[in-house]
Amino acid sequence: MTAVLAVKQLEAKGYSPETKVSTFYPNLPNAENITIRQLITMNAKYDTSKFVPKRLGDEKCTLTKF
Repeated sequence: MTAVLAVKQLEAKGYSPETKVSTFYPNLPNAENITIRQLITMNAKYDTSKFVPKRLGDEKCTLTKF
């Protein structure tokens, strides 16, 4: 459902799922090679270890630390 709503909003603003992420985030690494569709379908191949410091199952990593 979230993907459908996101695509509807993109299209309402004149964008498509094939729009490059660099349109919105030009400083994001590799943004010129990634589309909104890839983000929505989780196929952008970003290394999440850069964004999540520890595994979510780690006892020391809790939401209160973020």
